[in-house]
Amino acid sequence: MTGKRSFIGSFLPTRRWCQIIFLAIVIAIGIQFALFVFQRESGVLPDVDRPPGVEAFLPISALVSLKHLIYTKTINDIHPSGLVIFLIICVTALVVKKGFCSWVCPFGLFSDILAKIHSRLFFRSLKLPQWADIPLRGLKYLLAGFFIYYIFFKMPAAAIEQFIHSPI
Repeated sequence: MTGKRSFIGSFLPTRRWCQIIFLAIVIAIGIQFALFVFQRESGVLPDVDRPPGVEAFLPISALVSLKHLIYTKTINDIHPSGLVIFLIICVTALVVKKGFCSWVCPFGLFSDILAKIHSRLFFRSLKLPQWADIPLRGLKYLLAGFFIYYIFFKMPAAAIEQFIHSPI
């Protein structure tokens, strides 16, 4: 066991820095987007561009863009970064399982911090009972299934183009 712990432990500083860097990127995107929205709502022509990274926070547009790619064999020019980020996340998940959530996603960092705070306050880790853990873990799959079903099986081709070219 100690061999495994030291191997994993050797990655913790690198992982933490990676998490902090991606958190800084997300914060910078958020600040730039907030400035963009503030200027647009003020009626001023924005001198700050809408950051393309905002698309990472629109998984529905990424799914619609994926369906558009499948049907037309082209990447749409309205939401390209959302699709690219979504595909990178999917490939990463296939190759390194929870690597994206553990190394890149800021919620992984927040989860680590909250777990550390909890263990320091209560001197043990939090473990949900199985009857609560299984349905809560399944909730994300229900939500993903809902969007996949409605976008890939219920949304007609005309609605895809309308969604992609909508002003929102």
